[in-house]
Amino acid sequence: MRMGNTDSCFSCKIFVKCFASMLSKKELTELEGNISMEDISEGNVIYTERKSASQFYIIRSGKVKLEYGNYSLRPMIIGMKQEGDYLGLEALFANNKYLVTATSFSDVSYCTIPQSSIEQLVLSNTAICKTMFSNIQRGLEQNLKYTNLMISGSSLGRLAYVLLLLKDSRGTINAPKEEIARMTGFRRETVSRLLAKLKARNILEISHREVKILNQEELEFME
Repeated sequence: MRMGNTDSCFSCKIFVKCFASMLSKKELTELEGNISMEDISEGNVIYTERKSASQFYIIRSGKVKLEYGNYSLRPMIIGMKQEGDYLGLEALFANNKYLVTATSFSDVSYCTIPQSSIEQLVLSNTAICKTMFSNIQRGLEQNLKYTNLMISGSSLGRLAYVLLLLKDSRGTINAPKEEIARMTGFRRETVSRLLAKLKARNILEISHREVKILNQEELEFME
């Protein structure tokens, strides 16, 4: 669906989180002529690692997992993106190649903008340029924390970090244990055992289909 007027962005629920809120009326009007919106179901690939980048994405709702290829094993999940986050930004500064594969982790709604439009804004608008670099820095910090935990963190610390990545606004995790195992590097049986430990400490509530966080503060301080 193509957006054609400024009311479309102004009425968007993530407008205040989006770089579009920093644009002048003229810039916003020009940008909206190039924006399209799409809704996809869980499990759909949005873009693929090492492929030429032509689009920049803004998540309006849902979660997207980022995977880095390991061609002798299954791809590693290295991060999650959610409402208000950007996708494909790294391609602006990486020879126009996507560095990871982005796949919907739930039903997802997103906007797409041609890379050329974003490049033009970055070059002409200092505030937008700073915002984009800040976003890249936050992504690097998240990846560094994730990598550090995977290398030297405790088993519970690794699991806690992944659960916090996967939780929704209600503190609920609907991901299957196989996905959690991939993100932590554990076997499925190990994930089950660690979840049971956290349940015994009243940090989690576990039912057949979902996990609910009861004490987020405890999870945040696990390392």
